[in-house]
Amino acid sequence: MAKDAYGELSTDQEIKRGKLSIEDLIESTQVSEGSRPEKSGIGKQTMLDYFGFRSHPFADSLDLSFFYKSNGHEMALIKMQMSIEHDISFGLVTGKSGTGKTMISQALLERLSLKRFKPVLILATPHLSPGAFLKIIIKELTGEKDALLPRDLHSLVEKTSQTLLSYYQDGIKPVILIDETHFL
Repeated sequence: MAKDAYGELSTDQEIKRGKLSIEDLIESTQVSEGSRPEKSGIGKQTMLDYFGFRSHPFADSLDLSFFYKSNGHEMALIKMQMSIEHDISFGLVTGKSGTGKTMISQALLERLSLKRFKPVLILATPHLSPGAFLKIIIKELTGEKDALLPRDLHSLVEKTSQTLLSYYQDGIKPVILIDETHFL
């Protein structure tokens, strides 16, 4: 068996024999300049170079070019779009972590006409209070600064209602997408 200068199997051979894990490949993109990953055998070559990738497929970002629309994803996307277009006031996409729910919401945002809809995407966080939640909605819809918004919950509910109604009066339908709703 051919071994590299460090006495390890070459990367191609490690992959073929199942000895090189994806973690090893990812690790090879995270090493400092001039250092060598211990197990991968890739040396200075990054995973991007080795596999000919233009960008990092495991980056923590929402790059829709990596979104694979399975039949389930496409059906969820179509149903959510139909819910919006046919005035159904509530739509829900559920699934296990990492199955593409956030990507579906991003794809949905791209499909909505900004002439007909005013989309707002809210990423819920742990311990988000009702008041803070309403402030996010108002700020996203109006662009108002936090300091100018009411502080009490009743006034925030009223301001949210007024804002939503003003969009409807202008012929624009507000669409509020909430990601990570389990935090609410």
